Amino acid sequence: MSVAFATGICLVGCDSGNQPENPDPIVDPDKPDTPEKKDYYNDVTKQLKLTKEYEGKKFVEDGIGEATFNTAADGDTASFKLVVGGNSVTIRFYCVDTPESTGGVEKWGKNASFFTKERLESATGIVLEASTTPASVDSYGSRYLAYIWYKTEQNPEWTNLNLELVENGYSECKALYSDAYYNYFTQAEAVARKVPLHIWSDDEDPYYSTEAEEVTLKQLATNPDAYYNEESGVGSKVRFTGYVSNTVVSNSGTYMYKVSDVVDGVIYTFNVYAGYTSSGIPNYMKIGGKFTITGSLQLYNGNYQVSGLTYVPMQSGGDYLSRSSKEYFITFNSNIASNDVSLYYPEALYKDATVLTAEVNNQVLTITAKAIGYEEDAEEETFTFKCNVLTTIDTSSLVGKKFSVTGYQETKNSNIIEVLSYSNFNFK
Repeated sequence: MSVAFATGICLVGCDSGNQPENPDPIVDPDKPDTPEKKDYYNDVTKQLKLTKEYEGKKFVEDGIGEATFNTAADGDTASFKLVVGGNSVTIRFYCVDTPESTGGVEKWGKNASFFTKERLESATGIVLEASTTPASVDSYGSRYLAYIWYKTEQNPEWTNLNLELVENGYSECKALYSDAYYNYFTQAEAVARKVPLHIWSDDEDPYYSTEAEEVTLKQLATNPDAYYNEESGVGSKVRFTGYVSNTVVSNSGTYMYKVSDVVDGVIYTFNVYAGYTSSGIPNYMKIGGKFTITGSLQLYNGNYQVSGLTYVPMQSGGDYLSRSSKEYFITFNSNIASNDVSLYYPEALYKDATVLTAEVNNQVLTITAKAIGYEEDAEEETFTFKCNVLTTIDTSSLVGKKFSVTGYQETKNSNIIEVLSYSNFNFK
């Protein structure tokens, strides 16, 4: 089984002191015997003991400190409130990297997230041990790297959650040889591989859909609950087609796309998220293009979105993000800022159009207009805009006016632009 993981998690060595002795051998990968397959493993984890003093310590300055649990973002990231100082900190679990369950969705990601959340919610005590002293942040600069120790009423001994995740097959061992608990992490991975468990197995993940359900964008936009299990917090894998009508880029470099479709004169829109694991998508998925999108439905901050897109250059069809050529939402607007032009396909973006002729027949407004693209060598083109109207329009007053509008092509390579509503025209 091939599993994709983000890199760069353990680039900072920890304040390890002396390298500890090897834990008692649990499994020898070179021997044919296989440990009994069960739901939970801790033979390696229970050997690792918390020996550092933590009472009254300041986590950031001293590299260790007590905390209480706030929320878990996924299997390897959670927020805590420090006992000393009272500040909230986000922790990226050191030496582990569980499959994605938020920005992108990968097999066993939700399971890892549930595993982490369940243990931290039941904890009667939590200690954060930073990877360095003082505590270091990850490459994003906002999350501290640390081991999470916890205890419960059922088990008053301190348990290292990072190591527990590895031993139960929710992450590869990401420890470096210089890290304090390197020997424990390598043996924990050996156990998970030998059984094999979760990411190392071919078992079916009940919270991960391998086959996408074909839906329309209208179905998704009008009834997203049908594709989301509220009890488990897991959405279906879906495939649908739509136009990119808008793009919002966050300060951290993630992309939220508005994907739209027009059915019987009504426009339906849904959010599609491309996060840190979506390399290459921003250069491929731009405003104006029509795409077939495959991803997992998520409920994030009270809003539905589809995430976990798969993009590979020169690959299309199936689960791959695929573009339909020469089918566009076309935007005419001279006010697009120069730094936003790159979000559009060049052939789908024009400056304001100028009316040449306008007439209404059988409640259909037809405007011929000329416009020029944003490219330096762009030549002026003539377009025909069609729009259903219910009110009387003085078409003679429109001739010569400039306007901005967004419409869509029903026919490939056609200069006929369908506009949904007369109110969408902004005459100037």
